[in-house]
Amino acid sequence: MLHALADKRCANFKTCGDLANEATGTSHVNIQILAELVDGKRKLRQGQCEAVRSNKERIEQLMAVPLIQGTLRYAYINDFEDGDEKAQAEGATFAASVLPLVYACDEDAADIIYENMGVAQAGNSDFLAVKEAFQSVYPCMKIRCEDVGGYYDTTTNDYLPHASPCGSSSLKEEEKSNAGKIAGISVGIVAAALLAYVVLRKMVGKHTMTSLDGDKVVA
Repeated sequence: MLHALADKRCANFKTCGDLANEATGTSHVNIQILAELVDGKRKLRQGQCEAVRSNKERIEQLMAVPLIQGTLRYAYINDFEDGDEKAQAEGATFAASVLPLVYACDEDAADIIYENMGVAQAGNSDFLAVKEAFQSVYPCMKIRCEDVGGYYDTTTNDYLPHASPCGSSSLKEEEKSNAGKIAGISVGIVAAALLAYVVLRKMVGKHTMTSLDGDKVVA
């Protein structure tokens, strides 16, 4: 599920490892989530039930990172590589999974992503528009540029054209007021996105298909 997806996408965006600057290993997202789980367990053992809420909300925010990376990856493929039907379907599914979070921060940014990530967008998607729309809501979503990284080519050891990471950004204290606005949405979105993906593939028929994390499964 999302744990495996985060590890797969970190290789695509060079966000693996403790410093989120490697292309192999455990994703920085999963490392952070594990730390939040450990801290949450400590608080529960001390009876600090209300304090655990911040750990839960941070986990939900981090869960959005591989969904953003997935959307950006297929936006790039559909723009610069004339993505096939599978790429278009996966791009639309990734976008649908994260759009409610974007919409809660900025309706216009969500509209831009929606308009560029529908099916039949091969050659018509605007990757840079999608990338900029996401970057505009990172502070609201409490996500850093470093968390998402850039679309990375391991064969050249460099970022693909137009796909390098955005500049360093730190979370500001005053932006924390946005957390309650988007917390609690992620888990339901993920379940709906996975269901939508399965339904979409079944509409095509019973074939061997590729899951969101790249594994081959039989529908």
